[in-house]
Amino acid sequence: MAKRFPRGWLLIKSIYLVTEKAVIGNMLLHTENTYEQAKIKLIFDYAFF
Repeated sequence: MAKRFPRGWLLIKSIYLVTEKAVIGNMLLHTENTYEQAKIKLIFDYAFF
């Protein structure tokens, strides 16, 4: 499906990455535990999608 809409896919991907950085970027930098980082990203993914 991404082959049919390459520009749309790039737009969605960039929106996701910018939003992720804005919402959880600082939390991930301050958390050294990789398990906690994975939990933070998982919660963000559930809320985003």
